[in-house]
Amino acid sequence: MVRTDSAGVPATALRHLPPSLRSQRVFNEYSFGGSLILAGIRPYIDGRSDMYGDPFTLDYFAIAGGDTTRWRAANARWHFGWTILPPRSPLVRMLDRDPAWQRIYADNVAVIHRVKSAR
Repeated sequence: MVRTDSAGVPATALRHLPPSLRSQRVFNEYSFGGSLILAGIRPYIDGRSDMYGDPFTLDYFAIAGGDTTRWRAANARWHFGWTILPPRSPLVRMLDRDPAWQRIYADNVAVIHRVKSAR
């Protein structure tokens, strides 16, 4: 069965993900976590927020809301290789302007960026 796209299922985007990124750390949209797990990719966060704890979850939502200071701190700690976010995410706009990141895929459900420099 081929999965189809929906608000929480970036199936087409994941089919376009370069194999080299699958094992790198990802910063993902909260609702995409389950799809990443099903694809064999370890998410940054998923719907089991109780497992991550309140401080981590609140930090995630601040980052996803566009807090650049928290994004830089998380990226310095986790060294993300790629992101998968909804097109309207404030983080997508920030990454589009960041010379260290490159947009490699976009559709109406998800946008994927990858870090340009090797870590």
